Amino acid sequence: MAAHQSDKLGYPVTLRRRTGAGSPSVHVHSRSEVYAAFDRLHSQSPVDSPQAVRAGVFIESDAEESRFSAETVVHNDDIQIVAVTHTLLGPAPARPAVRHMVHAHDPLLHNPVLRRIIERVVHALRLRCGLLHITMQLTPRGPRVTEVLPHLPGDLIPLLVKRATGIDLPQVAADVATGVTPTLTPTAQRAAAVHFAYSDCGGRIERLHVLHTTNDPLVERFVLTQQSGAQVRPLPLAGVGDRLAHWVVLGPHKTSCLTSLQQAAQRVRITFSDRVDHSRSV
Repeated sequence: MAAHQSDKLGYPVTLRRRTGAGSPSVHVHSRSEVYAAFDRLHSQSPVDSPQAVRAGVFIESDAEESRFSAETVVHNDDIQIVAVTHTLLGPAPARPAVRHMVHAHDPLLHNPVLRRIIERVVHALRLRCGLLHITMQLTPRGPRVTEVLPHLPGDLIPLLVKRATGIDLPQVAADVATGVTPTLTPTAQRAAAVHFAYSDCGGRIERLHVLHTTNDPLVERFVLTQQSGAQVRPLPLAGVGDRLAHWVVLGPHKTSCLTSLQQAAQRVRITFSDRVDHSRSV
């Protein structure tokens, strides 16, 4: 079944255990690699966690096209796309999320093709109420749905939506769940983005610090997420647990956000007490 689905999607594909964010994954380039990848994922399941094995494997296309998500609200059969999140992925095989960005004036919000795709997804799943995070890839054959999450997205995406548009997704989810008509009218018109920092080297961290405080008024927060003594994997193997830091920026448009993200990245410094060669694990 895994080989058949991989053939239908077209190679390369990524096989990932369906156990939540940061789940182990294997990058596959041909049918001959699918069976070994499937066995490898199951062999990585903790022996005391049989539910991880029963969860199955999620297979997704690993093409290099752009990826975005439609933050969609369904209430009493009315379907509304309230925001579009653009995601930059890291390199294979892990392909972790490196950046998310939301822009209140995103042209995809009013794209009729995207609207039809979202409507078909909602109708196919027979959903009448709920908040959906629908992920797609832009391919030469048009947008391709890769994932549908019937709950709030992670990675600070609700925060980005609120900062960019003023729409409070957690409050919207609560309102829909309790039968209250949600407030979906934007009260802000700007862009917001988050960047997650990873290391190019693996090993045990000796020191992780920021060179100096930023004077950039567009940087809302800058958070270090590792401590001295922690061991991290480098790209392209790094997962969510290997993130070094993240920072959130706001701006009037996407260009200003990208500039602030890049400037903030230059302030992160890391040294290792010992390094680990992960090249044989790729």
